Amino acid sequence: MLVLLRWHQVGVGQCSRGSPLPFIDNCTSGTYTAAVKPNLDIFVLEDHEDTTSVLCGILQDWGHEVRSARTVSAARQLLSLRKSEVLLSDIGLPDGNGWELLEALGPRAPTYAIAMSGYGRASDHERSLRAGYRHHLVKPFEMDALRRLLFDAAVELHCRKPTI
Repeated sequence: MLVLLRWHQVGVGQCSRGSPLPFIDNCTSGTYTAAVKPNLDIFVLEDHEDTTSVLCGILQDWGHEVRSARTVSAARQLLSLRKSEVLLSDIGLPDGNGWELLEALGPRAPTYAIAMSGYGRASDHERSLRAGYRHHLVKPFEMDALRRLLFDAAVELHCRKPTI
């Protein structure tokens, strides 16, 4: 409940800012040589206002840059102006769905996409993977599960394998 009171959305495509906490300091695998950027550029697409506010607040506490939208059309517009590294998207939305959004964005789609939905059947997971999502989290999900996926995204996006 404290999080709900602390965080709120401010304007279209922006969340309120909190004090960043370190997420990861460097690459932990011996196969990588560069440091992991401690923050990711994350776009959150979620139609439920309280969920959007809380999720944006947590992501910002973890040190990430976060933009958000509550409809597919707003997400398309904002992502066409500036691509994000990670998309964290609900699937069922008032004006479409996250599967269609990811397909429609084409090359403007974020590099790493994570679906989050109440849809939890095997066919829903398969459809998310076919649409281009790396993972499909079923709501409600543990924040530790999301944090692990974001760590994987940071390693993939910001660590470079050494050239020999």
